[in-house]
Amino acid sequence: MKKRLLLLVFPAVALVLELLPKGVMMQFAVPPGEPPIIEYHPYFSLFPFGYGNFAPFLTALITLIVFITLAVYCKNGNYNLINLSRGFLCVGVLFSVIPFVLFGIKTLTFVGALITLSLAAGLFVLLFVKKPTEPQKHTEVIK
Repeated sequence: MKKRLLLLVFPAVALVLELLPKGVMMQFAVPPGEPPIIEYHPYFSLFPFGYGNFAPFLTALITLIVFITLAVYCKNGNYNLINLSRGFLCVGVLFSVIPFVLFGIKTLTFVGALITLSLAAGLFVLLFVKKPTEPQKHTEVIK
C-alpha cells in the first residue's frame, strides 16, 4: 500500500503546477510598432480554450483523471487501473506538447515544461509497475 502511494507523486505535482497562474502564455497581436500583449493563465482556465488553445485544459483534465484512477488503484490494487492510467498519461503527454508544436517554442513557460516533465516521469514510473503474480493453486493428484 505504501509503495503504491508513491505512484501519486508525479500526477500530484502536475496538478499543483497546473493550478499555478503562469502555466499558459497567450500572446495577442497589436498594431505594428507596439509591444505584444502577453497574458498568463493556469491550465484549468477556460480562457485559452476559448481562444483555440485547447490542449492545456485537456491536459489538466487528463491529469485529474490519472490522479483519481491511481488513487483508486492505491486503495484496491486493481492492476487494470495501471493500464488505464498509462493510456491516459500517454495522451496527456501528447496534449501537453501540442501548444509548443502549434504555437512555437516561444509559448513555452517554465511551469508548462515542468508539467510535461512531470507527466512524462509519471508515465516512465508506471511502465515499471509489474502485474502481481497470482498465488499458485495447489491441487492434489489422485492416484
